[in-house]
Amino acid sequence: MKKLFALTLAHFTVDFACFTALFGAVSPAVEDKTALAALFLTYNLVAFGLQCPLGALLDAKRLPRVGFASLGAGITALGLALSYLGRAAGAILPVLGMVVAALGNAAFHVGGGSYVLTACRGKMAPSGLFNSAGALGVGLGTFLGTGRPALAFPLALAAALAALGALLLPSVRRGGDKPHCRELSGLVRPLPVERAASLLCLAVAFHAFAAAVAPGVPGLTGALVLAGPVMIFLGKLVGGALGDRLGARTALLLSLPLSAVLFALCGVWPALALPAVLLMNISVPIVQCVLAGALPEYPGFAFGLSKLALVTGTAFAYFVPVSAAARPYDTAALTALSLLAAAAVRAKPEKSQKEDKHHVQHTAP
Repeated sequence: MKKLFALTLAHFTVDFACFTALFGAVSPAVEDKTALAALFLTYNLVAFGLQCPLGALLDAKRLPRVGFASLGAGITALGLALSYLGRAAGAILPVLGMVVAALGNAAFHVGGGSYVLTACRGKMAPSGLFNSAGALGVGLGTFLGTGRPALAFPLALAAALAALGALLLPSVRRGGDKPHCRELSGLVRPLPVERAASLLCLAVAFHAFAAAVAPGVPGLTGALVLAGPVMIFLGKLVGGALGDRLGARTALLLSLPLSAVLFALCGVWPALALPAVLLMNISVPIVQCVLAGALPEYPGFAFGLSKLALVTGTAFAYFVPVSAAARPYDTAALTALSLLAAAAVRAKPEKSQKEDKHHVQHTAP
């Protein structure tokens, strides 16, 4: 439990540090908006796209996951310091610091995220807690990095170093080595791995595209701009607990359709975007845990695969123009598609499992 809270704190500080570098150093140094958008896309590709191969490396070499997360946190702190110290030298050093921070971000996330998946004994709530903290880090890094970089940089650096120290503290490991999901462990004839993984990755990609084009609430100023990140935080936090309480399928069927409806109504009542975002993010830890349950031998690869799907969906927002008027309806449609993809992974009832075992016993040579 202590290690879970240390990783959750570190998740907050790593994302806080990265977005402080993005908005406090890189954005002011790059005036061209097209170049800036390309750099932000590059950050996403490095930070999220590398998690899949890094996760496969963790699984294949059986590297210590918390140790890998600690290394990532340290690299992130180094990237933040480089971007901050290089602000007076033009754009080269801030951009280099951003890339270094993105590399650290990738290493931290896949190490910490896959550790949580393997140590949570099949529960989704720990994954929800770990995932939720990043949203607050992103929001605070964006807010302080944009308006108060002189405060943001030392604060983020101190927080990152403190989190690194917490991660290095020894702890007793509890829980199994393989993640599992109740819905998937009850399957009689599990879907082929490639089909289940593809459906779940589609769900993540549709969710990411929806999140990237989701309408905001106009008129929010000052600290109120953090309302969106807070809703993301609450959605992910509630999602894991709700998945444990109701089951993955029921939790998704209760949250995503209502989220789609609220997004569709945002054109008339923009404030509905906030509860819609909360409901949409309930699915994040649930789908991530189900995907890890489909690939129990490869928790690092499974975690990284979900992030690769996420960056793929996010990238569409850079290349597919969406008008402001269409955002509510496009987001609603994409949220519905995310639900359909995730809901296609189904389990058979317990009775079928017994019948199947009986059938196998009587047909085996």
